[in-house]
This record gives sequence, structure tokens and C-alpha cells, in this order.
Amino acid sequence: VEEVAQHLSQQFQVTGSTIRAEPYHAGMTPQSRTSAHTNFLVGRTQIIVATVAFGMGIDKPDTRRVLHWGAPKTVEEYYQQIGRAGRDGLPATAIMYANDADFTRYKSDFYLGNLSAEAKAATERSIDALRSFAMDGETCRRAALLRFFDEIPKFGDRCGTCDCCRDRAQHGDDIERDFAAAGARLVLRAANALSEPSIGTIEKVLKGDVVDHWRYCYGVNGQAVSKTVTSEREALPKRKPLSFFKELVPALVSRGYLDRGTKSTQAGTSSYRNSWTTYSITSKGKMACNDTSAAIILPVPASVRDIERIEEEKRQETLNQLKDAGYDLEHIPKNEVEQGDGEVIRTLKQWHNYINGLKKRENFDRVNQLDDLRSRIVTWRADTAEKYRMAPGAVMEEHLIIRIAYATASLPCGAEVDRDTLVAVGVRSRGLDDLVISLREWTKKTSKSEGARSPSSASMVLADEPYTPPSSWEFAVYKPNKKTGLATWESSYNRFMEGENPMTIAMNPANGKPIQVGTVVKHIQDGLLHGRPVPLKKLAAVVAPPNKEEWDTLSKCEDVTGFDVTKDPNTSGVDGGFFRMKDFLVPVMGNAFVSKDIKERTQEEKSKFNHWCNTLNWYMSLRRSKYTPTFDGADETIAYCRFQRYK
Repeated sequence: VEEVAQHLSQQFQVTGSTIRAEPYHAGMTPQSRTSAHTNFLVGRTQIIVATVAFGMGIDKPDTRRVLHWGAPKTVEEYYQQIGRAGRDGLPATAIMYANDADFTRYKSDFYLGNLSAEAKAATERSIDALRSFAMDGETCRRAALLRFFDEIPKFGDRCGTCDCCRDRAQHGDDIERDFAAAGARLVLRAANALSEPSIGTIEKVLKGDVVDHWRYCYGVNGQAVSKTVTSEREALPKRKPLSFFKELVPALVSRGYLDRGTKSTQAGTSSYRNSWTTYSITSKGKMACNDTSAAIILPVPASVRDIERIEEEKRQETLNQLKDAGYDLEHIPKNEVEQGDGEVIRTLKQWHNYINGLKKRENFDRVNQLDDLRSRIVTWRADTAEKYRMAPGAVMEEHLIIRIAYATASLPCGAEVDRDTLVAVGVRSRGLDDLVISLREWTKKTSKSEGARSPSSASMVLADEPYTPPSSWEFAVYKPNKKTGLATWESSYNRFMEGENPMTIAMNPANGKPIQVGTVVKHIQDGLLHGRPVPLKKLAAVVAPPNKEEWDTLSKCEDVTGFDVTKDPNTSGVDGGFFRMKDFLVPVMGNAFVSKDIKERTQEEKSKFNHWCNTLNWYMSLRRSKYTPTFDGADETIAYCRFQRYK
């Protein structure tokens, strides 16, 4: 009570509202309760957050809303409490937020233990009736309440004012739907694999988790269930949040596909028993689960409509962003427009956000460079289309233009676009060499000498065969994605080891959203930290490793700053804090650069800093993987001592 009242007060304060909320419960002093009571009655306080200790003694005719945060115990209690609203004859609203667990809790010994057998049975019937009332999204609310008390509604079957009646009037023919291919069969499949599960266990299985073996039905393989559920969820026409599937459960119960039950267990050493709701699949549910052609007609839950409304708002926002950015939605695949998501849309949004980010940082020079880059690709496409009498979209689709531009713009210093990379991402046209020349001209034109390395310094000598670290770096943390089973870096690493170029990977990542070439290189370097073999010579062809002069410079940075790059990055930074590249590179970049606002940094400074960051990534990866470098013309390999912080 106190927490909710405080939260509401804070929200009103943030928005500048004059609405006032106060708590009321038995734990307050008599003076505090009297003050809250009086403030509400006279209108100084508009909202009271209270337990049932408050509601029964209230006679305030102009109460406009009664909200239940959790269900009351019985229909009788609910009816009395909502009766506090609208006593002046004007419209009032009663809203209840509840779930199955609320009602199951009321069947525990804590609430029913001291009742006679007759009173207990009557209370349980009322609890079940209120549960049905709350979970039913079809029947008129007012009619259901009146019939519980053996009254015949004078208005007939429909009052026209409750949420169920309004939904029926508003949505017309969309009161019921076939949810078989939209998630209902998936819920049934999860329930069919489990032995009387709770809603929490069903949720875990729908997420793709493997639960305790004893929670499955006899002979069911949890790993196989997880694999099946995950693949079927990914195959759904539209991505759905976990809450969507959970909201289908009451509807599946009401239509006889699932049975709802109750289980209880002893609560420790006390005399009370804890209760919880369980579900089991019915014969009707098994038939629908096994027959993939069977329809599963369910009422559309209001919560599902809310989810769909939010999804539609997001879709419209995405499409409006793309239209405002000048993209023609006719050139985006129809299924992506319908969903507001997909490979093409993600690519276009990524570029739009990238450009907007530069504009917000007032980096207009870079924006102009990127406009020139995209213009070069578009011009090449137009010239090629005219030359070979093809439609421009047949030469290169719009999203592929963006992918090539984004990857080219993110190339590390010294790297270039090549023909094979463009072919690998799907460019199929004669005249491709002209595009390669144009992109290389842009790269040369926009690169800065400050990021270049000394040509006289000895280069690192790398073997043809992959380098395998003796062990993983002790602070490397492997975090696989639940959906893919792979760590963030692992997809890029695997594709590189299978022979793909990092630029190709950047333009065509697994999730369809373009990433920078430097990010792909960092992913591959992360493989080293986890003890994976990496062909360093092949990676060096994309981003050059430190030369002798740069290696020595970074070693001196360790001496000067006292940062040991092989230690825990959470505690090896300034004053034992988090390690940050800009702090480590102070001896190279200078204090003035580090203290500058990012908007004030020149393009030359940014280019230099980016070069040293790429070089430092190499340096840290090799140091952390215990690689001992050698250099052309060097008489000996680099040896390391224990660094001590300079005072």
C-alpha cells in the first residue's frame, strides 16, 4: 500500500499534476488514518491506496473509480467494494487487475483453515465464480454479477457498458479468432510435454528453457521439447512477446483445451498449506496439438488487443521514420511493411539512425562524406542500369546500397573494398570494377594521415597457420544467447573461420542488421580470449596489427598509466575503476583530447583516436591470449615484466 501510494505521488510530481494520493491501512496510527480518511472525503486527496479496512466505511457519493490491484477473495466482497463508486448516479468505473495466482492463494489454509466445512465449500464456490468472472472476456460483466445473486438482468444479455459489451460492439466480427498458427498450438504443445505445470513452468518452456526433468511427462526429452518450441516460435508469422502466449491460457481453459487445477503443499513446519494453480491438457487439447490443420477458435483477450495495439503503434512509427527519411515503402518487401520489421527495414533504420546520430553530434562533415558515398553507389547503379538496359533495382536493391555504404564507411585505416566482397553480398552485375574503384577513391579521399602508421617501423611477423592460445583469458565471460545458443561474437567468428571476409560478414550479419567492420574484427579477436584458434595473418589482411613502434608505444602506455591490460577490466582502470580506452591512450592522445566534448573533436582527432583504438584492440587481444610477437628486423621477441603503477 505504502509503495503504490508513493509511486503514484512521484509520478504525479514528475508530470506536474496536482492530484494527491495517500495510503490507508491498519498499520498506520489512528491519527494518520483519520487524516487520510478526512482528506479523501472533503476532496483534498483524490486517490486513496487502501486495504479492505478502508472501503467498507466509505460513503462518498462522487467516487468515480474503484481499482483492484489484485483480486478480492469472493464475489460478495467484490460486489460490495465496487458498490462504493457512482452512488451519485453518475457514470463510474470499476477495474480489476488480477491473475490466476490471486484466486489460488485464497484457497490456502491461511484463508480457509478456520472455516467450517460448509462455509469453506461456499467460499471456494465464490472464489471460483470470481475467477471465472475475471478471466471471461465474453460474458457481460453486469449480467454475470446479477445472475450470481440469482437476479435476472432487466437489460437482457448485454448491458452495453462493461468492457466485454463494448469490445463486442467495437470489434464486431473480430470477437473470436483462429489462434492455432498464432501461438495457441505452441502453448498446447508446451502443456502437453509437462506434468500438471504451473503457469511459470509453461512460460519457461515457451522461452526455450529446459526445466527440471521431473516436471516433464514420462518419457519426454526436455532438450527435444526446447528445440521444437524454439523453432516453432521463430516460425510464427509475427514475433510475439512471452506475455502474448501467457494471455492465451485463460481462453484455452474457457474453451476446454486446458483444464485448470490446484495443488498444495505443507508450508514448512507450520500447519498451513500453500496452494498454486496447475494446468493439464484435455483430450480436445491433445487433438488440436497433434492435428496441425485443426483450428483453435478462441475469444480475443483484451490484453492481446493491447499487445497488438502497441505493436501496431511501433510499426507505424517505424514506417513513418522511413518515409520521413525519404524511403519509398513500395520498394520494401510487402511482408516487412506488414510486420514493421525485417532484414531490409533493419538495414534502412540502421543507416537512418547512424546519420541522425552524427547530426546530433554536429558532425556535419562526416554526414556530407556519407552522402557522397551513398551518391557514388547510386550513380554507379543508375549508369549500370542505363548501360545494360536494366531496372535500377535489378542492378542493386536499396538496402544493399545502404549495407555497402555502411560497411565501407566503417573500414579500419588501410583497409579497402574488393570485388570478391561485393560479389559475396549479392552484387551481380557487369561493371563491378568501376564501383570498386569509386569506393576506393572515396576511402582514400576521406582517410586522414593522422591515423596512418610510420612506414619505417618493423611489421609484425605472423605465421600462416592459426594461433591457438594456451588457455582462455581468465576474465573472459562466455554468455550464450538463449535463442541462438551462441555468444554475441561467436557467429562472426565462426563465419570468418569458414572463410568469409569480415566486410562480407558486416554487410550480411546473422540478425540482418548491418554492423561495422571493426565490430566483426573485434568479435574475431574475442575468439582468441576464449581460447579459440584464429588465423592472425588472415585477420591482419583486413586490419593491420601494431607495428614495432606502435607496440612499444602501447607498452609505454601501460607503464605510464599503470593499467595492466591483462587484468580484470572492471577494476583495472583509473583508481581501480572500469578500464576505458581513452584513459589508457592519454599518453598518445593527450589530456586535452580526453577532456574535450565529443562534439568539439576535429575529424583529424577522431581519425587518430579510431586508429589507436583499433591498434589497442589488437594489442589487448594478443596480450590477453599470451601471444609473443616478433617483428621484421627485430633481433629478439618482446618480453614482459610485471608492471607497477607509477606514483
